Amino acid sequence: RSRARVNSLIEEAKALYERSAIDLLEINRYSWVNWQRQHRIKRPLESVFLPLGAVGLIHDIERFTSSRQWYANMGIPHRRGYLFYGPAGTGKTSAIEAVASQLGLPIYVINIAQMTDGGIENAISLITHEKTTILVIEDIDTVAIQRERQKDTVQPLSLGTLLNAIDGLQATDNIILILTANNREKLDTALVRKGRIDIQIEFGLATEEQIQQAAHRFLPIMTPAQKLEIASWSRPLSMSDVQEHLKRLVLDPVSNRCE
Repeated sequence: RSRARVNSLIEEAKALYERSAIDLLEINRYSWVNWQRQHRIKRPLESVFLPLGAVGLIHDIERFTSSRQWYANMGIPHRRGYLFYGPAGTGKTSAIEAVASQLGLPIYVINIAQMTDGGIENAISLITHEKTTILVIEDIDTVAIQRERQKDTVQPLSLGTLLNAIDGLQATDNIILILTANNREKLDTALVRKGRIDIQIEFGLATEEQIQQAAHRFLPIMTPAQKLEIASWSRPLSMSDVQEHLKRLVLDPVSNRCE
């Protein structure tokens, strides 16, 4: 009946959980009215091939996470915003997973297509975290976000509510916001202004250098036939296309040659 023994048991269980989760990435997805937590194996940073515009991304985030007290001293909300944009399959989501894995940061993901004004407000208010957290709003260019509230209708997401949720009085602190978009041109300028989005990174189709880097990771020692096969792939390719080609080349080389 000793309280000290109960507390000791709880602390031991917590320590065991933290040790078991050290190689896992925490991903929270908002569904209906709650965040659903899941874990997956961390993604190695070397498994993604970041564009030139992302050079220094890890350092920038590390500098941000270590400067919380400076932000407090300056009276500035501890938030930093990024926009990852480019065609589908170019590695935006993979980059987020790899960066979060490298830095040990949890991810909260919102599918903006499912959101109303009340939904986005509730989702942001329910984010609970002790350390810096990555908040991802996916495919933000695919949804028509209204500038003005419409009266007497089921309320879709309005721009004002979204901006207040991510950067206003309702916004949570100690957050890294990452917006993803296929078409940057579709985004409202208020959404990506300086101070709200600090850095914009374009994810383009795979360069020849990226293709070769990926090939050497999948096939450290390549045969002449494999080099010829890689050279024969039709360009341009997205990085997801490159990965699928390489998976087939490694895992199913016979059928790949017969196609």
